[in-house]
Amino acid sequence: MNRIHKNIITALLLAASAFAVTDEEIEKMRSAMPDKPVVSPEHPRRMLVFSLCKGYPHSSVPYWAKVLDVMAEKTGAFTVEHSIDMAVFTAESLSRFDAICLNNTTALKFTDDQKKALMDFIKGGKGIVGIHAATDNFPDWPEAQEMMDSSRQESARIK
Repeated sequence: MNRIHKNIITALLLAASAFAVTDEEIEKMRSAMPDKPVVSPEHPRRMLVFSLCKGYPHSSVPYWAKVLDVMAEKTGAFTVEHSIDMAVFTAESLSRFDAICLNNTTALKFTDDQKKALMDFIKGGKGIVGIHAATDNFPDWPEAQEMMDSSRQESARIK
């Protein structure tokens, strides 16, 4: 391995450790989380937590991922599966989930088939949660903009 590659790997490892959630922070999450769900689900629920950032990588991504893990564990209301692979956006793959959480995702580019799979998922009665930057994924997809935040889209039209 040449020196440039070693320096790049070192820089990436340092950046990743800067965003790592500490044991102390996890304990604070656990203590703040309720022990049971507000409403018990009729059957087991499953959430896809999607955390790919093609644009700006927010430092809060690993924190939200861990909070959702802790919430699922403590309340038992749902289970979590994490992904950063755009290939998960197919009808078959999404059928395993009850909800999708876009965890600070940025600048995602969906193919036409992925767009259809996501919209069919939502229109079929499944849920979507967008954390913070999730509203920045769909500059050229008005239907998804409206799905994530119709008031923001309306505000953009008024300006």
